[in-house]
Amino acid sequence: MDDISLKIRRARRGNLVVLDLSNSGLTSWPSDLLKMKQIEDLNLSNNSLTNIPENISDLSALKNLNISNNLIASIPVQILELPSLQYFNLDGNPISLGNLSPGNIANSLSTYFADVKPDIQQQSFTPQFEDFTSSKINEFAKKLEEEKKQVEILKGALVKNAFQGVTEVEFNELELGEVISQGGFSVLHRGIWRGTQVAVKVIVDPIITPELRNEFENEVAMLNYLRHPHTVLLMSACNKPPKLAVVTEFYEGGTLFDLLHRSRENVDNDLKLAFARQIAQTFHFYHLGGVVHRDLKSLNVLLDRDFNIRICDFGLARFKNELNKGTMQFSGTPTYMAPELFKKQAYDEKVDVFAFGTLIWEIYAREIPYDGLDPGDIKEKILRGEIKLENRPNIPRKFLNLIDQCRSPNPGSRPSFQEIIAEL
Repeated sequence: MDDISLKIRRARRGNLVVLDLSNSGLTSWPSDLLKMKQIEDLNLSNNSLTNIPENISDLSALKNLNISNNLIASIPVQILELPSLQYFNLDGNPISLGNLSPGNIANSLSTYFADVKPDIQQQSFTPQFEDFTSSKINEFAKKLEEEKKQVEILKGALVKNAFQGVTEVEFNELELGEVISQGGFSVLHRGIWRGTQVAVKVIVDPIITPELRNEFENEVAMLNYLRHPHTVLLMSACNKPPKLAVVTEFYEGGTLFDLLHRSRENVDNDLKLAFARQIAQTFHFYHLGGVVHRDLKSLNVLLDRDFNIRICDFGLARFKNELNKGTMQFSGTPTYMAPELFKKQAYDEKVDVFAFGTLIWEIYAREIPYDGLDPGDIKEKILRGEIKLENRPNIPRKFLNLIDQCRSPNPGSRPSFQEIIAEL
């Protein structure tokens, strides 16, 4: 018995819910694998699989499916028959769907089956020309309608999955204290929940529009997905309109903006370098997970009492394969926005790298970038090609080149966060 069959056999005997068959040289799906109805987490990454079998729907308990870095060019409609599926990683395959998770899996799959691969639908459901009778037409229409219903069911499940594993609370459980900050649609309070000091972000807009609701659910899903030592800790959420709230750990150090621009505390170069490294390491983690934050700035970097950073505010964060689609063309914070955003051109994760370059300049110069300019002036300046920030004597020479590379007008010339970490 080969190693793969042995692994599967042991997993079946032990009724295991997690199975890792990555880097196993697979060119086809082992038949015994599709009998593991209890499996919840299946890793088939870094193999040479060319397809996903139609009876994938037999794995009814499947929650996480990783088939990244294979040769998958298409997916069967039967994937929609997995209502428990939460994460579906297709990165590194000929099919360009990327890493799907709560908040984008339903839309991506429905778009794929509706637009990208009509030939698959026809192959599965359309009869040959000589058999194209009225009964066959009705059968075909019925199956398409069933497929649409499956997509809608999956969409509904994903709203639920965005909160899977998240403690949901009643709003009256939260004791709200002083206001820490206020945005256009939300107010951040210091608060108490179950005897513990927390930060409570409350959506205060009296009209909960679908867009506002989606942004709230997106933030909860992202915080739940991006668990990292330098990401704010999600503690609970209130998901009952009109009272929507996100509850996170409270960090006593305030924001990086406060430290740099509102305090007189000495910030030496060692601490500045620590900030740069921690932010770069965190965003490297995000990008490997397929997530683009899209609003990196000093106000969204929190500090604990030991000056360790915590990235917050994921309302604008999106998965890479969602970018450049309709409302995904966004207006972020002009001070940190890359030229391609002002030009409303296609963009990718390198917008985070541009913002990082701006933030490094801000950390070392201890000045607000473009201070005194309004958003319109900043936009005009960038569109004129005046991208380079002025040198400051307190910015070490070795960082000036890195800042310019990160803020290159050409996204392809900007380094990845892995390269930035090596440089730091």
